[in-house]
Amino acid sequence: MLLSMDTRDKTSLHLTDSQLVKRAFGEVVSARRNDEGFKQRTFSRVAGISNSHMRGIESGEVSPTLVTLFKIAATLDIEPEQLVGDARLRMEELRPQIEVEYLENDDQ
Repeated sequence: MLLSMDTRDKTSLHLTDSQLVKRAFGEVVSARRNDEGFKQRTFSRVAGISNSHMRGIESGEVSPTLVTLFKIAATLDIEPEQLVGDARLRMEELRPQIEVEYLENDDQ
């Protein structure tokens, strides 16, 4: 049996599920914030979130509370479930894709 892994991001091989969730969510928030033209410091001030907490969320080191999730979504003028859905999609992109191939061996 040959086990091969095809992944776009080799660092995701070593992430736990919770780390993967936090990283995916942080990347989604950061991308949306940038798309809206916000600098991180300005965004955190408008959202009512400390800049250090926002930095932690975007870096994937911190999980936002439900209240913080709603603040982020409101500042981005989207529904919270859109952020969660986008994070779930990003998680799947980051998760290593594992393909198992069974090779027939004539010697056995």
